[in-house]
Amino acid sequence: MRAGYEGGLELLARKRRSTAVFAPTLSMGIGVLRAAFEIGAQVPTELSVIALHDSELAEYLAPPLTTVAMPVEEMGIRAAELAIGLLEGGRAQHVMLDQTPHIVERSTTAPPHD
Repeated sequence: MRAGYEGGLELLARKRRSTAVFAPTLSMGIGVLRAAFEIGAQVPTELSVIALHDSELAEYLAPPLTTVAMPVEEMGIRAAELAIGLLEGGRAQHVMLDQTPHIVERSTTAPPHD
């Protein structure tokens, strides 16, 4: 959260502000929202924020945070299968999942503006 907060403060302090931020984690997205709140930047009218990895927590923030939902359960199952395979003498593998990430649109994103 601190990295998102500090990065958000830095971005929002620039003369030419960004209009959107993609945070690589939910925690960093929360930090960006806090920075925007402290600076007085209106989310989403002045700044859209989206974070990777959905969580029920995102729905309870103010404003609720838009996220990218990943197939976490399938990723965990495949990771466990691969780890067991390695422990049993198997070889490392590349894995492609069938499920596609999707955006869970909430209140922190808006269409681009001029």
